Amino acid sequence: MLRQATSKLRQGKRILIGRTPSLNSMAARALRPLSTLSSRLPLPLLPARLPLPLLPPPLRLRAHSTVAARPKRFDWADCRRYDEAGREDPAAPRQPAAARGGAVGAEAAREAREAREAGEAGARVHPSAVVHEGALLGRRVTVGPYCVVGEHVRLADGVALHSHVVLSGHTSVGEGSEIFPFAAVGARPQDLKYLGEPSHTRIGARCAVHPHAHVCGGTAGGGGLTSIGDDCLVMSHVHVGHDCSVGPRVVLASRSSLAGHVTVGEGAQVSGHACVHQRVSIGGGAFVAAAAVLLDDLLPYGLAAGASRATVDSLNLRGIRRLRTPPAEQRAMLRAFRREHWFVRDHAGPRGLCLPSSSAGMSEL
Repeated sequence: MLRQATSKLRQGKRILIGRTPSLNSMAARALRPLSTLSSRLPLPLLPARLPLPLLPPPLRLRAHSTVAARPKRFDWADCRRYDEAGREDPAAPRQPAAARGGAVGAEAAREAREAREAGEAGARVHPSAVVHEGALLGRRVTVGPYCVVGEHVRLADGVALHSHVVLSGHTSVGEGSEIFPFAAVGARPQDLKYLGEPSHTRIGARCAVHPHAHVCGGTAGGGGLTSIGDDCLVMSHVHVGHDCSVGPRVVLASRSSLAGHVTVGEGAQVSGHACVHQRVSIGGGAFVAAAAVLLDDLLPYGLAAGASRATVDSLNLRGIRRLRTPPAEQRAMLRAFRREHWFVRDHAGPRGLCLPSSSAGMSEL
């Protein structure tokens, strides 16, 4: 019985201890030698002392440890790096990108280097930009990374091109204008009649052309010129078609589109997602509402609204007040508009409401 109890204990089985005192004593005697024997035996197959693992030395970090790098200044004009004392860094490339592979306009880089040596503010061309040797860059011109400037491009003083701007064709940009990333100015006209003749594009002074705007060049059928006046705001994703003439201080909101041969007067505003049909004339100070589809001419200071077909319902009173028009002239405009509005509504043709600026009573506006 003792042998059976010992074997069960070694196998991890439970022993049912009865009420007989002899059986309990035998079980206790069987457990006692096993406990004393296990405490006296050493661990099998293990050395007395384990070797320490080969670990790298511990990292010692300081709370406010900083590595002081030598301050350097990179000059975009000649693609060189200088320290604070004005000494050239020997590790930097000694030649501009044009000398290495013709990526940057060599003439522009040379003029910028000469202007810097003479103490003048020259053009700054990023090494990754592609500027043709025939392009003319004025003073204080900035050409950002990955820009493409064509052969017949003229940039006036103070023009700033952000990254990924493409200027092609016979394009001129006025003084102080700024063109933002991914804008395309002077692109090939989107006209089937275009046969590759010289296409001209003119951007006025102090204009802002925001990202993804698209301005097409002109065609021979429309005079060969697409022009945008001074102090204009061209927001993102705006399309200006070929042979368009945009006056000064015009605002073209995001995703608005001007078809070919469109004329926009001074101070007019075209809201977002608005579409203007080809050969439509928008008078000065007019306002085209958001998502409007303008199919006919819009009189000066008129307000057009309508998603399917825009109609003229009133004058752009806010624009008139913004121009600080005298009250007497405002009342004269309202009287003339009411007279013309009722006349055209009663005599409208198959094209609907059309108010040319040469109508009687409106030419004086």
